[in-house]
Amino acid sequence: MKSKFAEAAIGVLCLVLTGCGASSSPATEAVSSVKTTGAVKHSEAEAQTQSGTSNQADRTSSEAEEQTSETDASEPDTSHDVIRRDEDGKSTRELTAMDTYMTLTVYGKSASSVADEAVNEIRRIDAELSAEDSSSEIARLNAAGSAEVSDETALLISRALDIAKETNGTFDPAIYPLMKLWGFPDGNYRVPEDEEIAQLLPLTDPAGISVSGNAVSFAKTGMALDLGGIAKGYTSSHLMDLFRKDGIESAIVSLGGNVQVLGAKEDGSPWRIGINNPDDDGSYLGILEETDMAVITSGNYERYFEENGVRYHHILDP
Repeated sequence: MKSKFAEAAIGVLCLVLTGCGASSSPATEAVSSVKTTGAVKHSEAEAQTQSGTSNQADRTSSEAEEQTSETDASEPDTSHDVIRRDEDGKSTRELTAMDTYMTLTVYGKSASSVADEAVNEIRRIDAELSAEDSSSEIARLNAAGSAEVSDETALLISRALDIAKETNGTFDPAIYPLMKLWGFPDGNYRVPEDEEIAQLLPLTDPAGISVSGNAVSFAKTGMALDLGGIAKGYTSSHLMDLFRKDGIESAIVSLGGNVQVLGAKEDGSPWRIGINNPDDDGSYLGILEETDMAVITSGNYERYFEENGVRYHHILDP
């Protein structure tokens, strides 16, 4: 049924599951909606998950130094350019990657070089995992139905399949054919017929994805993989590891709906992370004060289209 996949009724959803990235830092699992506000901490949680692809401009706001940095669709699209701001012991980078606006701020003597290194890593991971970039490992796998992939990509695919099992298919990395049908990856939106949906549903079973070492294959022709629901969570955890390796003790990254912080702010106080109210732009459902934590949200209020007065959003029910 169309309504199973589309009609918007869920406000903001944040589901954070255990152990995607290499980082050992705890994360935050928050479930909030138009009518419900809440935040429950979940230790060792690294991966954002949702039943679709990357959540473009989903908004978890980070309040660094008591100022709010919002990640929403109104932010400038800098394409592959990077906005660089360097001060004494503090470096900020702004960029667009993984189909969303991103910002990161690093503190310390080597802040500038580490911030540039972080941007390079974001670009590298994006180029490796993007389902829409024909040169990426994921796109080549989707086109051929089988492929040899890098260790990193194989690890992420395996982890995505584990999460699919742990959530009984609520997180579905094989849902990409339906995402394409609705037009969310490329913006060619349309409401498909029920028969079209029914025809593609058999291709969205993650059990049909096999991983053996670095070899990945699909059980059925037409299956396709999308790691958008896990990629930004993995990337933010990876950046935390990079910062630690480089001796950084204080940093914050905001990758669309993913905010993750390293340590405390320079003055020793916790970072303040605001959860935007999807029904009232500019207000918050709540503000969290955290150290060494990830706060991740996904919602239906940024990435959607409307047809005949009905809103259809990118979080699909598999």
